[in-house]
Amino acid sequence: MAILKHPACTNQGFQSLVLKDGYVPYFVFSMGNQLKEKAEAIASGSTFLEISGKMLAKLDIMMPNREEQMKIASFFQSIDNLITFHQRKLDKLKAFKQACLNEMFV
Repeated sequence: MAILKHPACTNQGFQSLVLKDGYVPYFVFSMGNQLKEKAEAIASGSTFLEISGKMLAKLDIMMPNREEQMKIASFFQSIDNLITFHQRKLDKLKAFKQACLNEMFV
């Protein structure tokens, strides 16, 4: 899942949302798993699940006003940034540990 910051094209098999004015992209991004669950519940198909734009538009999704969306998005973005920061630190520590183990057991 991603937020595109530049105009782009996708094919018909790509699941993409184009937000209308009044919706905060990071807020919608943050609730992506819930949107996916709701969409998959009404999707159809035997090889892979599909849902039309019309069916997606019929989903009952509660959305706060833009100001609340911005506050919630900012909160989740801060948490995501913190997770990314600590994940990088963890990855470096794991690499350091592996390097130590490689040198210890030659």
